[in-house]
Amino acid sequence: MKLELKQRNIKLALASAIIVGSAGLSTASYANAASLSITASVGNACNIVVGSSGVLDFGAYDGVNTNIGTTHLDASVDIATTCNSGAAGMINLDGGENGSNDAALPLRQMDIAGAADGYDNSASSTKMNYQLYKSAGRTTAVFGTGGDGEMATDGGIDLNTDGTAKTTTVYGRIPAGQVLPAGSYADIINVSVIF
Repeated sequence: MKLELKQRNIKLALASAIIVGSAGLSTASYANAASLSITASVGNACNIVVGSSGVLDFGAYDGVNTNIGTTHLDASVDIATTCNSGAAGMINLDGGENGSNDAALPLRQMDIAGAADGYDNSASSTKMNYQLYKSAGRTTAVFGTGGDGEMATDGGIDLNTDGTAKTTTVYGRIPAGQVLPAGSYADIINVSVIF
């Protein structure tokens, strides 16, 4: 009878353990549901390439014999842009290192090598006047600083930003009749695309 009682107690203990263990497993919570949001942002961006070498080269200018009267010296350069789509853009060209800093319409000048940067309209100037235009007719100058809030609707060149490569031509002119010291003249213009 003792053996039978022991076996009966062991069976009860095992049955109780299984019931308690099962009850514990069935009421346990091992995970909660959650969601994960995935985000990214894309800002306006452009790649700008000016000409094949980044230079608008007018070549030789002669204000004494050749480029006199209305015989201006003209040249042009292509600006290639690839911008992501989503916003209207505008190509702006600042006044250069020697510009008049007139925000409405900068008067542009190239200076001779070694001259101090800055606009000089004096009679003894070693600055060569030139201008950059939107069309081959050279009637509307391109300007604009490219800074926030300074986009002039008639100053820059409208740009369709649709994610494909675009080529925009900028037309330059050195007015005739400038009698200047011999030398190499240059200026640097900042090209920007604003949105």
